[in-house]
Amino acid sequence: MSTITRRPAGLSVCAVTTVALAAVVCAVVVARPPPPPPPPPPTDVIFLPSGAAHLLYARRWTAPGALLAFVGAEAPITASLYDVTAPPPPLVEPSAAPGPAAECRGPVIHEERLTTVWWPLRRFLQHLRSEAHRNGSARAYVEDTYLYSADPAYPNLARNRGSAGLHRLEPDLPQPLGTAPRFFGRADLARLAGAPCSAIALFIGNGSESSMHQDVGEMNFITQVSGCKHVITAPPEADAVIGRHPQAPNDALLDTTTLAKWGGIEEQQQQQQRRQPRQRGNMGSSNDEEEEEEEEQQETEEPSLTLCNGAVRVPGARYHRLCAGDALFLPTSTWHALYGDSVPASEPSSMTVTFFFDGAEAL
Repeated sequence: MSTITRRPAGLSVCAVTTVALAAVVCAVVVARPPPPPPPPPPTDVIFLPSGAAHLLYARRWTAPGALLAFVGAEAPITASLYDVTAPPPPLVEPSAAPGPAAECRGPVIHEERLTTVWWPLRRFLQHLRSEAHRNGSARAYVEDTYLYSADPAYPNLARNRGSAGLHRLEPDLPQPLGTAPRFFGRADLARLAGAPCSAIALFIGNGSESSMHQDVGEMNFITQVSGCKHVITAPPEADAVIGRHPQAPNDALLDTTTLAKWGGIEEQQQQQQRRQPRQRGNMGSSNDEEEEEEEEQQETEEPSLTLCNGAVRVPGARYHRLCAGDALFLPTSTWHALYGDSVPASEPSSMTVTFFFDGAEAL
């Protein structure tokens, strides 16, 4: 005869059937603890080779004629036009800005050489191949044009700058609009996947140059859609060395207008190449081991680059090269400068999409 016993309070429902003297013991299901939260965003600059190659816009916008088809060839866009051949204006209040000798200071800020133009997209893209653009007398750039901003009244939002047609690119951005994409390969970046962005900016150019500057309080994901750029980064405390421009405090005081102003890039490139797995034979010699130890010791030293013909060392400054599909994560308030390669006429113009996050909220 079988009997059913009542379960004690707090146990899972089960029937205990006694047959002869044998009993079936029911296990109490214990709730699993919640998974640990993802680690906080990293505090170091992280280069992600091909880190943005999976994103929809990185695959669609580079097709021949795609940008004209999506936005419209006659859609008006606002572009910045620079005459980088003009002599720089004198530096105002030089005594108010710390730094090395006056000849090392960068007296030029973007706004002092800027003219704003409103052109059809077709004309802008054609101008990027012109002689006036190449020689620097009329260098055009779609810059700081936001496809999204958490503040709809922000003046740099494309529709607020006369570039409403660029908003036709929104469907190719991560959805829902205004959220960060997922970047694979780094657990410490998982926290930012789907996080709300403060802004998403589009940059279009050819051989553009953006000197050292800082987005105070913001973290960045820089994604290269097409073309290549050289990026120099430095930690927030680098302002003790590079200074702040008295008329533009988010710009460096020292001259970083071109990539050639930086020294030590070749040495960092060699170190990056040495980090790749070495091809060795089955038997390593003692000389191989000594060389490897020496290289490892050099790589553990704090990275740096120099300015002012090698006279000023910038601790923590790093060189990165971004090409189509690559991504670069910048921690809060990281100093950065970007220098684009010239793009052949047969290839799409250089395009960059940058995601901005409020550093305090993301943490």
